[in-house]
Amino acid sequence: MLSVGSSLVVYPAAGIPAVAKDMGARLLIVNQTTTPLDGAADLVLRGRAGELLPRMVARARVLCGAPARA
Repeated sequence: MLSVGSSLVVYPAAGIPAVAKDMGARLLIVNQTTTPLDGAADLVLRGRAGELLPRMVARARVLCGAPARA
């Protein structure tokens, strides 16, 4: 599961990543500040979503063998 730009403190939506983890999902958190679920996450990336997500997508495309976008 990918959580982007959320403090993960406003419920009920904040509970979704914890439920996903309990069901065996991997959790990736992209946020500028710490969240209550950072310790449970498989990977935490600190920074602005608008800067990190394009880089993540570009890297995923390379890893998956997809053609690069112009």
